[in-house]
Amino acid sequence: MQKTEIEKDIGKFLKESHLLIQCALKLQLGQFDLSLPRSIPILVLMRCYHSRTLFVVFLFAVSLFVETKAWSDLDPVSPYLRGRGSSPSIDTLDSNRFSVKPIEERQPSPIRTPRAESSSSPVSPNETAAPKSVKSNSVTVNTSEPTKTEAKASQDADKEQAPSNKDAADSNPNANMELEKNDNFLDRLRILILGVDEEELRELKNRKSKNSDGENSVEISLSPTYFYYNSSSSYSVKNYSSSAPGYSAGIRLWISPYFGVDGQMQSSMGASVSSLTDNSVSALTLSQSRIGIAFRNIDLDQPLAPQTIWKFSYLDSQASTSSSTGGRVSTKSTGVQISFEADLPSSLHYSHSLGVGIDPKLTHTESSGAQNINSGLSNVTTALSAHLGGRVKFDRKNQVYWKVEHRFEKNLFKGAASYADPETRTTPDGLSVNQSLTLFSIGYIWGK
Repeated sequence: MQKTEIEKDIGKFLKESHLLIQCALKLQLGQFDLSLPRSIPILVLMRCYHSRTLFVVFLFAVSLFVETKAWSDLDPVSPYLRGRGSSPSIDTLDSNRFSVKPIEERQPSPIRTPRAESSSSPVSPNETAAPKSVKSNSVTVNTSEPTKTEAKASQDADKEQAPSNKDAADSNPNANMELEKNDNFLDRLRILILGVDEEELRELKNRKSKNSDGENSVEISLSPTYFYYNSSSSYSVKNYSSSAPGYSAGIRLWISPYFGVDGQMQSSMGASVSSLTDNSVSALTLSQSRIGIAFRNIDLDQPLAPQTIWKFSYLDSQASTSSSTGGRVSTKSTGVQISFEADLPSSLHYSHSLGVGIDPKLTHTESSGAQNINSGLSNVTTALSAHLGGRVKFDRKNQVYWKVEHRFEKNLFKGAASYADPETRTTPDGLSVNQSLTLFSIGYIWGK
C-alpha cells in the first residue's frame, strides 16, 4: 500500500515536471497559450511548495523564462518580436531584413541660430519638411538626410564667410588705383573723341530748340556732277582727256555734334577714251570714293559762328577702261587722305564753304589685261585737292549746295616702260604723269 502511494507520487512528480518543462519550452519558442486553465499554474505552485525537488525544477523553469525574455530584447530574431500566435518562418527568422543606415559624414556647417519648430505651422514652399524616422518592430532605422534647404543655407554661409572679389579689390589700394586709372583714361578718351561727356551729350540731344545744322544726327547729300579728267604725259599711253556727267552721293553720321563718320561716292556715266592701235573708242569710268571719321568744331548756340571740320579718310580713285582698248591702261590710286573744311556763315540762310586735302602717299597700280603695259617698275604717287562752294539754308533739315573741287595727282615712275610708245616707237624710262580731275556739283542736303 505504501509502495503504491510512492509510485503515485513519483508519477505525479514526473507528470508535473513534464508540464513545467513543456511550459518553459513553449515560452522560449513563443508558442505559450495564455488560454490554458488557470488551475495548472496554481497546481504547479502548490506542488512545488510541498516538494523541494519540484521547487528546484520550478526555479529552473523560471530562470529559463527570464533568460529567454532578456535575450529577446537583444536578438532581433527572437520569437518575441513576431507577436502572439505567429509561427517561425524563413522571413521572420531572417535577421538581414533589419538594416541600420550609417550616419553620413558631413562637413561641419557654420553655426546658425536654431529656429523654433512648430508642428502646427505650415511648411513654406522653399523649405523641406524634416524627415521622419522609420521604425520596424524594436529596431529604429534613421532615414534622415541633409535637405536642400540645409545644403543651400550651408553654401550661403560659406559665401558670406569667403571675401568677395570686390571686397578684395577694396582692401587692395593698388587695385583701386588701377581701376581709377582705367576709368579716367576711358573717360578722357571718350571726351577727346566725342568732344563732350555723357551727361553733356544727353543734354544736347534733349534740347528743345535746335536751330543749328550742327545738331543733326544724320546728313544725306545727293547731286548731279560733271566730270572732267585729264592725264598729261610724254608717254602717249598716259596722255589723254575725257569728260562726262555723273553723280555724287554722301552721308554723314554724327555720333555727337563734334564727332562723326563721313562717306562719299562719285562716279561718271558716259566718259570714253580712244584706242591707240585703231580708231575704236572705249568706255571710260572715272570714280572716287572715300570713307573716314570727322572731327568738328562748332558753337551750337551761335548760328552765325564759323565751324571747322578735320577729316581722316581712306581714298580710292580710279580711271578704268576695257582691257581690250589698244594702248590704254586702267589706273587705280588708294591711300589715306587728310582734309580740312571750313563753313563760314554770312547770314542765317547762306554760308560759304572751302576746304583742302592732301594724300601724302598713295599706292598707284596699272592694269591692261593681256597687253601687259606698265609705265615703270615702281612709282611714287601723291595728290592734293581743294574745293570751294556755298550753302543755301532753308532750315537745319533742308539745304541746297553747290561745289567745285579739283584734284591733282602726280605719278613718278622708276625704270623703263614695258610697252613701246605707239607714236614715237621708243621705250621711255623714268616717266612723269600728271592726273587732274575737276568736278562741279549742285545738290540737296537732307538732315535730321
